[in-house]
Amino acid sequence: MIFFRGCAVIFVSWLHIAENYKRIASDGLEFYQLFKVFDFGRFGVILFFIISGFLLIGTLRDERHIAVKKYLIKRFFRLYPAFFLSVFIAYPVMKIWGCHFSVKDLLINLTMVPQFFNAPLIQWLYWTLEVQWIFYLLLAVLYYLGYLNNKKVLFSIFLLCVAIFTLSRLLHFHSSHVGLEELPHFLAIMFWAIIVRRFHDNSNEYQRVFYIATIILFTIQIAAVIKYYMTHKMQFIPLMLSFIGAEVFFLIIFFFYHQNIQVKFPVIIHHFIRFIRKVGKISYSMYLFHAIVLHGMYLLIIHHFQDFKNLHLGLYVVVNLSLTIVVGWIMYHLVEKPFNTLGHKLASRVK
Repeated sequence: MIFFRGCAVIFVSWLHIAENYKRIASDGLEFYQLFKVFDFGRFGVILFFIISGFLLIGTLRDERHIAVKKYLIKRFFRLYPAFFLSVFIAYPVMKIWGCHFSVKDLLINLTMVPQFFNAPLIQWLYWTLEVQWIFYLLLAVLYYLGYLNNKKVLFSIFLLCVAIFTLSRLLHFHSSHVGLEELPHFLAIMFWAIIVRRFHDNSNEYQRVFYIATIILFTIQIAAVIKYYMTHKMQFIPLMLSFIGAEVFFLIIFFFYHQNIQVKFPVIIHHFIRFIRKVGKISYSMYLFHAIVLHGMYLLIIHHFQDFKNLHLGLYVVVNLSLTIVVGWIMYHLVEKPFNTLGHKLASRVK
């Protein structure tokens, strides 16, 4: 699964870098258009959500009240230390960029759910963390109540999320909060991923639920694409195709994983996969800091190094992505990994 994380963070970073640097690039706009036509940025985000649903379900195993305490402790130390650092660094960078944030906005952003307090996001990418926290808390509640192993409950929640998403589309619901409009859709995908994981662990019991949930999910998404086409809302089609694409990509790899099929790749492909897996290991730190890197570099070019304007967009993407990997690696080893280890140690003491 770490391979998926590597793919996801590269897709997201690539799109965001190209989206900003196309303003000063002289050539190579295909590096942006290629990723925008299919919306690889959202593709990467959906992969992150699928991975969360698939993997987190396996972290809740102890007695219910003990497991929930351990789970929340691990989640806190896994996510917040690196996140805190990214907020404090992003705050001055985004102020220089031209965003108007108060100290109050800064402090509220430290909760990781600022939009619930009507505060602006210091980095737009933080909306995905809000979605993740809602999902984490839902998992904790379901496990504490003893429902996380109940296929009828899991399938019912999946159906509820699908129904709310469908209804919101029919009623043309809109929200100023980033990500809230699609929240039922995101939750449906993550609960679908839980069902996929349950199917992997217990194929006989979950086979029917897995197939039905998969058919329903793809049906509503394909129906949405058709609706957008029929109503001439072509701008939304790449977005929905990115959802479908991420799920298909996951299912293809999952098939080989579930069937335990070993595929021998040429040496160069094998090395590429190893590289993506290494990127996947530091994906959270890369995700938090990639926008800081791209905005910081952009500001330096605009204000101090104008000789580096009007270059090929591909060069901007490669340089920024490489620097993001370096920064992500440093943050992972200095912050994320040590605090993650601390979280596991503290969780192991819970009785």
